[in-house]
Amino acid sequence: MPASYSLPAKWPRLTARHVKIPGFLLIVSLLACEHVFGFKGLFLSFPILFVAGRIRTEFLEEDAG
Repeated sequence: MPASYSLPAKWPRLTARHVKIPGFLLIVSLLACEHVFGFKGLFLSFPILFVAGRIRTEFLEEDAG
């Protein structure tokens, strides 16, 4: 793979700051969204995880408080 097509090394760390799941699950969710939504799924995967994570956090805070 040419160097121009490789992802920057900072992307996994940036993703880990916003979505608190293991890297393996990020890859699985990317593939699942691509399978369900087609090519658009590649761009929808991260926003879906981000929103789901925010909703989960709000539910956990509501249960604890």
